[in-house]
Amino acid sequence: MEDETKEEVVIDPWLRTTEKRIEDARIKKEKGTALFKDKDYRGAGQCYINALKDIIPILQPSDQTEESTIKELKEALFSNLAACQLKLQQYQRVIENCTKSLDINAQNVKCLYRRASAYLQCRDRGSARRDIDRIYELEPSNTIVRELETKLSSLDIKADARDAAMMKSFLSSS
Repeated sequence: MEDETKEEVVIDPWLRTTEKRIEDARIKKEKGTALFKDKDYRGAGQCYINALKDIIPILQPSDQTEESTIKELKEALFSNLAACQLKLQQYQRVIENCTKSLDINAQNVKCLYRRASAYLQCRDRGSARRDIDRIYELEPSNTIVRELETKLSSLDIKADARDAAMMKSFLSSS
């Protein structure tokens, strides 16, 4: 009996069709989502990065539907990648990837929330305030954003106390 081995057909990544790139990206996105649910944030992030590598080179979608599909996929991938990075405390990357997602859809409340959270961790109170205000503008009844509001208020109080102490020290040394 002959040993039957199936050779895996390897397609040059640059020769894949747009449809194949989109399909591959969706598969990687689904795998990333499963890994995220299993709390494998690094693995999930790598899946999202690989999916982005599939769709970013698509320069000329064939029609409006394909263009819309690519935009939605990019938005979700940047957003999901930022979620992984938030869990891994990679706050600058969270800000960068949320911004990329928001460039595609400025009304993505999840990205605004993630970016505001990262800004708070980076002590960028002004940027966090802008994102929090934008969330309230888009969803006035959003209750989850109140947690960020509380953290921001706490940072403001600490900053005010620090500024007052510095001013007191400055004035007493004069």
